[in-house]
Amino acid sequence: MTDPQALYALCEVPTVVGEPGDYAESFYWDMAVTHNCYLRGFNSAYINAPKVTPADEASFMGYCLVMTRALKEHHDMEEEVVFPILEQKLDMHSNEEQHRAFLPQMIEFNEYCMRVQAKQEKYDATKFRTLLRGFADGCAQHLLDEIPTITPGKMHQFDRATLDKLIADVKVHVKKAGPLTVFPFTITNHDYGQIPRWPPAPAPIMWMVRNVLGRWNQSLWKFSTFDLWGNPQTYNG
Repeated sequence: MTDPQALYALCEVPTVVGEPGDYAESFYWDMAVTHNCYLRGFNSAYINAPKVTPADEASFMGYCLVMTRALKEHHDMEEEVVFPILEQKLDMHSNEEQHRAFLPQMIEFNEYCMRVQAKQEKYDATKFRTLLRGFADGCAQHLLDEIPTITPGKMHQFDRATLDKLIADVKVHVKKAGPLTVFPFTITNHDYGQIPRWPPAPAPIMWMVRNVLGRWNQSLWKFSTFDLWGNPQTYNG
């Protein structure tokens, strides 16, 4: 259930992915699921901001910096791998413009988080929320708007070889996600009650992230929507 304090709506995710091996279906589905992790991250940051205690300020800033790092890595992957292929047949101009539109505000948000983390500036929840919304309002709309541009009907315009290459290249980028930072952030902002088997990583890797790697920065994940095992959680300071 969505927290009533949440600012940002989530992408609708189809219950059924489609036929096995249909990359047009699975790409659309996976992107919606991935975008929802970032949207939940935005919501968790906004909701938790006024509850953060002085002892937790550095960890909260660390959580938010991982959130924007995950988002930037995702968008870099789209611009380097996804858009060059899709724009051969689809109009991706709006998506690319939206990427550029919120980047300066996200940099400003990051700089604030780093100053607070380094104790160079006092944490202020009101200022934090203003800076968060300065980039997240536009980014959240972009994350919603992008999904209808990659529906299976549109993706089926590409032949199987093109889709095979696209998925293979995306997987290469995904595997580069920081195992101590971006990966734990992602799985702690994914709803396993809705979609139990995601991301499609081998069980031993998921066990390692939840039991070993995710605990390296455990103080950060208290702000996530879920714990490392997918249980809903609430930060209360």
